[in-house]
Amino acid sequence: MNNKANIILTHNCNLKCLHCYIDAKACKEDLEKNYNKTIELIDKLEKDNFKQIMFTGGECLMFPKIVDLIKYAKSKNMIVSIFTNGMIFKQEVLDLVDMVNISVDGPDNIHNYIRQNENSYNNIIKVLDYLNSIDKYTILQMTINNFNYNNLDYLVDLTLSHLNVRTVKIACVIDDGRAKENSIYLDKEMLENVYAKMDNLYEKTKYHIQFVTSLYNKYDFENYCLNEKMMFPIWFDIPNEKYYLLNDKLSTNYDLNKYEFKNIQKDNLLYKNILKENKEIIERENYIDIEKSLFELIGGNRNEE
Repeated sequence: MNNKANIILTHNCNLKCLHCYIDAKACKEDLEKNYNKTIELIDKLEKDNFKQIMFTGGECLMFPKIVDLIKYAKSKNMIVSIFTNGMIFKQEVLDLVDMVNISVDGPDNIHNYIRQNENSYNNIIKVLDYLNSIDKYTILQMTINNFNYNNLDYLVDLTLSHLNVRTVKIACVIDDGRAKENSIYLDKEMLENVYAKMDNLYEKTKYHIQFVTSLYNKYDFENYCLNEKMMFPIWFDIPNEKYYLLNDKLSTNYDLNKYEFKNIQKDNLLYKNILKENKEIIERENYIDIEKSLFELIGGNRNEE
């Protein structure tokens, strides 16, 4: 099984996006301690046959020793990627990693409004231009909400002028954190509007770009999500010293200092069984949101019990 670890290096962020579900912002952290814990974690992940690592945050490029961590993970023959908001241009990191994930939320005026920063979009273009010049595998992620759901066409020119972008992930805004405070949401009609545009986006981008969403149709739900070999996203929160599957408000939060892969395997099997047992109910929806379905079936937060 080719497991991927999503490692939250820091909760510090240089933006205050209106739709941020974790309310990331500037905060004080023990950076040296977090660096050492990440090194220890990488060693443990290697033993558990993890082949991929994604460093994220907050904004992972604000972590002072991220270059050292990338080099260390790559010395273990791991595929290393980052998830960034594009505000920081750090060439050494862009050169080192195998893949870059960048979040973008619409054409410049909409994107900058959501990010609450008038320079955000231009900074992203600077990063994308460089990644294109070195042909670095790049993934864009757009979080769909009531401000941008009707503005997907900008992706055509953006991706065709940056052919290093191989995939565009369409994620649904999460009703939590600042998104909830700022009344940023996505209803069923908006979602249908987005899906109706998918074929047109493929045609306009000459089928060069893969457009994927955070939701599943019934076929993919049965053949991918319920597949015995499929592992749900695994998260390691270094500053908070915990790890969990899928979502920290849904899943049990385990102590990072006592990391055991069997806890992840146990929860993965638990969720698969819950989904299988409730398959008929879940498939009443045209588009299936795994986390939302599990929240509705088992509730949360399990960590408050």
